[in-house]
Amino acid sequence: MAKEAEIAFSLAYEEELRGIRLSEEKLRGFLEWVIENSPSVDEFIEVGVRKTITAGIVWRIKKGLKRIVHRERNTGKGNIAALSYYMIENGAPLWEIPPVVALFLKEVKNHPLAERREVWNILYQLLPSRIEKPSGPTLFDFVEEKKEKKRKGRIILPGEEEKEEKKEGKIIMP
Repeated sequence: MAKEAEIAFSLAYEEELRGIRLSEEKLRGFLEWVIENSPSVDEFIEVGVRKTITAGIVWRIKKGLKRIVHRERNTGKGNIAALSYYMIENGAPLWEIPPVVALFLKEVKNHPLAERREVWNILYQLLPSRIEKPSGPTLFDFVEEKKEKKRKGRIILPGEEEKEEKKEGKIIMP
């Protein structure tokens, strides 16, 4: 179940949903309420989603989820997007739908008031506790590859090849 939850939360960072922004005014009002009232984590999510996510944003989320479903057919991500879309269509509470909660948390995290202790203590409980190494190539790998090409990118004259291989400690078999 943890893998599905990670996929559901990662949907908020997909291209189709990445551009969705919450109203700055509503978000500021909600965060000021959090600072004054110190709600529980569940109350933070429920009240926050209720106060900040409008019908227009729900429409954009549904549209984005629908595009993900069509793009990612018969994959875990596509199935979870379809389930989330189905839940929204059938009137499930938005604060119980992981991609919606992830969009909300992403916006709260990027708001200047998120640095206040009252808000950060709640966010700290909801955000991932560790960063996992990506499965694909990273920028660091690209830089290392580029350095490797720079080192080996010169012309090697006959006789230099043996010297270079001896430096690296390789054994040359005749």
